[in-house]
Amino acid sequence: MKRTAFTMIELIFVILVLGILAVIAIPKLAATRDDAEISRMATDIMTGSFECAAYVVARGAVDPTMSNMSRAIKNLLIAGKATESPRHVSFIMGTIPNCVMLDINQSTDGNVEQIELSYVDGSSDRLCEGLQDVIDEGKFPIPLKGRTIVR
Repeated sequence: MKRTAFTMIELIFVILVLGILAVIAIPKLAATRDDAEISRMATDIMTGSFECAAYVVARGAVDPTMSNMSRAIKNLLIAGKATESPRHVSFIMGTIPNCVMLDINQSTDGNVEQIELSYVDGSSDRLCEGLQDVIDEGKFPIPLKGRTIVR
């Protein structure tokens, strides 16, 4: 009667191959999760900005609380990913509490209220730096209300 089983060498070889695969795959998986979080946050920030602009067009007035004008910003506040004060929202990414900021300000000529985007130095945190790289700065400032805005 012949027995078939794995030898100790075969088992060690399989464990070694699985260990090598784990060393390669785990960092890739973590990076993918971080990229997804950065992408989601950037999408929420851009969506929130455009929701605020749509709110002002529909209502003809700027609410000083941005979360009242945008569901996306309100959801980020509820999730603890942002903090808010009148006419200002700071978004938290990684270890930096004000990685990206949105402010409602007057334009330089004083004619238009607009949403402006600003950053702090995010180079010390990979997640914050990634978020700052992904956001489309070309869309800002977003005009909201004023003499040069036609409804």
